[in-house]
Amino acid sequence: FLFLYFLLALSAVTDIDSLDYHLGAPLEWYRDQSFQPRYDWLHYRGASLGEILNLFGLHFGSDNFGQLIQFFGLLIVMISSKTYLNKKNYFIFSILILGCPVLIFLTSTQKYQLFASSLIYFSLILSMVISKNYNRYFLLTILFVLSFCVTIKVNYFLPCSLIFFYCLVIANKE
Repeated sequence: FLFLYFLLALSAVTDIDSLDYHLGAPLEWYRDQSFQPRYDWLHYRGASLGEILNLFGLHFGSDNFGQLIQFFGLLIVMISSKTYLNKKNYFIFSILILGCPVLIFLTSTQKYQLFASSLIYFSLILSMVISKNYNRYFLLTILFVLSFCVTIKVNYFLPCSLIFFYCLVIANKE
């Protein structure tokens, strides 16, 4: 399954949202060598940190850099689940996650929803680990990852803040 998702991440970008502004805005910035406002392009106004990451991909000649990062997010979910779940539960979790049709879309798009969601999931797993065995470096990692997720997409503010406050409670116990 993971190999098929990797091949999907290497395929051409086909969804209209990615072609419109997830790749269109960075391509415009790359051509102009500046960040000029475009008032005639409504979706262009929604550009954020994710488009900056796509700009790096375009600079290095990759049109599907975002898709590869999305695939990396899928790997984060699988690896962090393997460290926390036992063998039987991990097998069931893997079948449920990898068989989900939404992953096909999320792996083949330039939106960083799967990557940010996987980082939030990773932070949740780490917060469960530090609740049993407190580690300041894990706590700093969680805070860094959560702040990165909020800058990618503001919609992740609520789940990130819940995990952040949970980590604050854990840190105050220590």
